[in-house]
Amino acid sequence: INTDKIYICIDDNVFDVTSGKSSYGPGGGYAIFAGHDITYSLAMNSLKKEDLDKFGFDFDEKQRKRLKGWNDFFLNKYKLIGRLKNNENDDESMRLFKLDELHEYNGVDKGELVYLSVDGTVFDVT
Repeated sequence: INTDKIYICIDDNVFDVTSGKSSYGPGGGYAIFAGHDITYSLAMNSLKKEDLDKFGFDFDEKQRKRLKGWNDFFLNKYKLIGRLKNNENDDESMRLFKLDELHEYNGVDKGELVYLSVDGTVFDVT
């Protein structure tokens, strides 16, 4: 695909950071992040290529707090455009929902499950 769009992923949230091209585009200080999952990189404060697209790690409290701060930053500054579907976490907990399907998970119609969507991200609040 030949595109000028720049996407990054944090905690399975895919953001369009094209408006931050001076930072994430070619020659930018964070250009290494473009087109990658940067969850592990942000948790470790790393700009190393080998820390991109790393999955399956448990983070300590400090790292989780750091990730939450970054996720909040990206949610406030850039558009959340999707979720990463990764073979390593390809289970029902990571599925994509249509809005009408989400409406069915209200804790009444489908039993005990309750899902809530905030700005396009679906949470299990059972």
